[in-house]
Amino acid sequence: QQELFAPPTRRPLPNYTARYLGEDRIAGRAAEVIGVADPESGRLLRVFWIDKESNIILRQDQLNWQGQLVSSTEFLRVSLLASPPDPGLSRQEADLLLSPGQEMPLEALSEAVGFEAVMPREVPHGFVFTGSFLVECPCGCGTAMAHLRFSDQVRGFSVFELKHNDSACDFARQLAPRADGKVFSLSPALNACVVDCNGVLVVVIGDLPEEHMERLAQAFR
Repeated sequence: QQELFAPPTRRPLPNYTARYLGEDRIAGRAAEVIGVADPESGRLLRVFWIDKESNIILRQDQLNWQGQLVSSTEFLRVSLLASPPDPGLSRQEADLLLSPGQEMPLEALSEAVGFEAVMPREVPHGFVFTGSFLVECPCGCGTAMAHLRFSDQVRGFSVFELKHNDSACDFARQLAPRADGKVFSLSPALNACVVDCNGVLVVVIGDLPEEHMERLAQAFR
């Protein structure tokens, strides 16, 4: 139990074991098939088809903790370029299109949202903080939200934080009654939980098992 939540480690994929599953062809190209499994149960969580020539991922299957396929992404055609093309976008334009919001340090993010953006006291073993972002509330009310991202290189979770004392925010009104830390399912691949942290709604969303989500909820209280 003590190892469930622990300081981040620098070992690659510390939460998983990798398996060589053989060879296949995707988009007419030779690929090696690598599975990523939970070391305790041995259950596959991700399967990658990796191009032998370029090492790019040609196909990726995501499975949930019950072993059910929840998503699959595959290239149908691949053309390798000798050099990367000119993207035709400035760095600022590309960041705006690709990032999950405006990235900024935690201190600046706290000023932008009007409250202190809260980090969890602990995270699941092997997960590291990968960035903090300013986003707008999805209901369109204009409320500024903090978005914190964490990953262990295979799975990830996001933390969204917003004040919920504004009656104009439909999103906050819908979430406030669920701020009990109990885990609920958003899809076969995603769990969520909500807690109230001194007037700030903290919403955790990720493809983590329920016990990890429950511990995360408690880490904000």
